[in-house]
Amino acid sequence: MTRREWLTLVGRLGVIGAAAAVGLGTPARAQNRPVATLNPLYLNVSPRPVVSSRTAPRLVENLLAGVTASSTGRDLYFRGTGSDWTDFPASTPNIVWGNDVDGGQWLQFTSEAAGVQRVWVNVGIGTIYAGQTIFCTFTVDSKTGTHVGNNASVTGVTLTGGTNSLNNIGPGRYAIWGYCTVGGTMTIRLGIGTDSNNANNATIRISDIMVERVPFGTTYPSEYVRPGDQRIFNYTRTGTMTSGAVGTPTHGAPYPIPRRSHILVLGDSFANDAGDFHTHLRAALYGRPIASNGL
Repeated sequence: MTRREWLTLVGRLGVIGAAAAVGLGTPARAQNRPVATLNPLYLNVSPRPVVSSRTAPRLVENLLAGVTASSTGRDLYFRGTGSDWTDFPASTPNIVWGNDVDGGQWLQFTSEAAGVQRVWVNVGIGTIYAGQTIFCTFTVDSKTGTHVGNNASVTGVTLTGGTNSLNNIGPGRYAIWGYCTVGGTMTIRLGIGTDSNNANNATIRISDIMVERVPFGTTYPSEYVRPGDQRIFNYTRTGTMTSGAVGTPTHGAPYPIPRRSHILVLGDSFANDAGDFHTHLRAALYGRPIASNGL
């Protein structure tokens, strides 16, 4: 029926009559639904979002950072004003601070049978909360003499399931770590005889100290990054720990990480108003290859 024929019929019979005349007023009856098929333009698209087989990039951070932007804090290994490091005995010549020698991230300790029999440094990490897993890793570059009493220990918190102290350790990479069950201000102590006298001539050199929080269930530390730094690693990393000794890691296959990235902020109307989180986020990312949009 053409449009003109329909209007003519409506003029003669009215809308209801016209509808009945062409069968639109008959009782509704079941109809077969058309079979839904994929648009051929998108046959190469999965009906569900594709899940990448790659692991997510890992952010690794060394918590040994300065207290303030102008403070060297824990970043540099030295004692005195502006430093978070303390030594025992105070100002002892039995500790050589790498920063004072060559700007390096190392410390050397010497005990004496007829002199200083305990020599160590402390560094406070800050508040560690119950439920966090903490690793403090360091490298023993060299060691001589007889060592009695711990070379490394942790105080101020309760760590379970790992290694809380180390004694008589040789060259290599080590970790004191565990799952925090009682939180507090954690302090790392490194040196010779950290818990008792060592009445022997002995030396030990320790370098590349790193403190990190890791995801729950992690039993292996990450790569070393300098104090206060963060790094993204684009591969998995597994390995073993034996009595605090860090074994040789196994790395997964690396993959490229785009230099440009995008952040999408989801929220209500507040998510896009001036002065809110999104605005501050854009300001913080200004000049970096990261785009930010809000919904």
